[in-house]
Amino acid sequence: MVDVVLIYPPITFKEGIPETLDVSRPPLGLLYLASALEKDDISVRIIDVGADRLGIEDVLLVIEKECPSVVGISSMTPNLQGAVQAAKEIKNRFGDKISIGLGGAHISADPGFVNRFSSIFDFGLVGEGEITFPKIVRKILNKEPFERINYGEVPVNLDEVPFPARHLVRSNRYEKQISIMASRGCPYACIFCSRLAISKKIRFRSVGNIVDEMETCFNDCQGKFVFEDDTFTLRREHTLQLCEEMLQRKLGAKWSAITRADLVDEPLLRKMHEAGCNEITFGIESGNSRVRNEVVKKGLTDRRIFESIKMCNKVGIKVNVFLMLGFPTETRQELYDTVNFATKADINIIGIHLTLPLPGSPLFNIAQEEGLISGDIVDRFATKELGEGFRGVWPVYIPNGLSLDELHRARRIGYYKFYFRPKYIMRRMLSDLKSWQQLKTDARAAINLLLHGRSGLSP
Repeated sequence: MVDVVLIYPPITFKEGIPETLDVSRPPLGLLYLASALEKDDISVRIIDVGADRLGIEDVLLVIEKECPSVVGISSMTPNLQGAVQAAKEIKNRFGDKISIGLGGAHISADPGFVNRFSSIFDFGLVGEGEITFPKIVRKILNKEPFERINYGEVPVNLDEVPFPARHLVRSNRYEKQISIMASRGCPYACIFCSRLAISKKIRFRSVGNIVDEMETCFNDCQGKFVFEDDTFTLRREHTLQLCEEMLQRKLGAKWSAITRADLVDEPLLRKMHEAGCNEITFGIESGNSRVRNEVVKKGLTDRRIFESIKMCNKVGIKVNVFLMLGFPTETRQELYDTVNFATKADINIIGIHLTLPLPGSPLFNIAQEEGLISGDIVDRFATKELGEGFRGVWPVYIPNGLSLDELHRARRIGYYKFYFRPKYIMRRMLSDLKSWQQLKTDARAAINLLLHGRSGLSP
C-alpha cells in the first residue's frame, strides 16, 4: 500500500490498450515529483503506462492493490486523452475514496482545464511541483481542505531538489541511457513553444551536484546520459565548469545535449567533447532565414548555423538537427528551403516535424485568431470528439496558399533527400557494421521512411 500513485498516461487507451508516446526513457518530471514525496515521508508508486504496456484495467488493478489516497496524473497536450480516460475510470471505480490531481505541461498552459473537467479531477497543479505537491498530498492525508487549482512554488536552489527516484521504475523497460538536467528554464520565446507556461525562471544546478547524480546512476546506464535542458550551453562558464568537473573526477561518461547554434564556439565544443559529449542537437526549425527569424523569432543566421555544424564535426561531435514545416506566412518556396537545408551540411540525423499550435505557445493564439482552431479545441480533443489518438487528430498549422497534403509531401521529400543520399547510406552502413542493434534500428527507420515518409530515427 502507498499514499500516492503517480501515472504517466499514454496518448490514448484504444479498446483499453495504450497507444504510447516515446517510452525510450522514463518520465523525468514524475521521478522528481516522487523523490520530493519520499523526502517528505510520503510513500509513492509510479505507473509509466506506455513502458509497462498496461491496459486501463491493469492500471485499475494496480490502484486497487496499492489503495492510495491520491492519484497524480502528469500530462502534456498529446496524452490528454489518456489522462482523461484514466481519471474517468479511476473515478468510476473508486469514487471519492481517491483524490485525483492533474499536473504537467498541459495544465500549466491551460489551468482552467481542471474546472472544465471537475467531475473527474479534484485538483490541478500548475508549473513545477516538487515543493507544492507534497503539501497538497499532506492536506489530503490529514483530511484538510485543499485548493482546486494550485500554482507550484518554483525551486530556486535546484541543489535542494532530491535526485529523481529512478528506483521506482524498471530500468529494463527503457534504453540504456539516463535523462538528466543541469538547468531549468529557457529565456527564448519561439513561436511554437509552450515552455514559458511552466516557468520563466532560469536556474542552474551546481556542477558538483550534477556530477554527483551522474556517479550514482553511472553503472545503471553504462555511463550514457542525455541532458534534457532546453538550452544546455545557455551559460557558457557553467558548461565549462561542468565539463571540468567530469574530467577531474575521471567520470568517463558519454553524453548528448540540445542547445542553440549561436551558443557554442570551438573551445567550448572541444572541452565538451573531451568531457564525453558525442552528440549535440540544434533546433534550427526553418531553413529559410526570414521564416526562422521574423516569424519563429529564432535569431539565427544561416552563416552561424553552418559554422557551428562545421565546428562540431571538426572536434568530433555528431550534429542532429530539428526542422519544422508550416509557419504563418510561409510560402511554398520557403517550405522547400527547409526541405533542402539539411543536405547542405554534414549532419548526423534530422527530424522534420509539421508545426502544431499547442496551448501555451504564441502560435496557438495566432491560430485561434485566424480561425484555424476553435476555442473549445482542447476539450473536444480530450473527449475524442475530434478523433482518437494525437497524430492526424490534433490540427497542423497550414499556411495560407498551402495544404496539409503539400506539407506531408514536403516532409517525405526532405527525408528522402537526406537519408537516401549515397554518401549518407555508405557512412551509416560503415557505422552499423560496429553494432547489430544499430543496424536493426536503421533498417527499421528506412522501412518507415519508404512506407510512411516518417523517420523512425531519433530525434
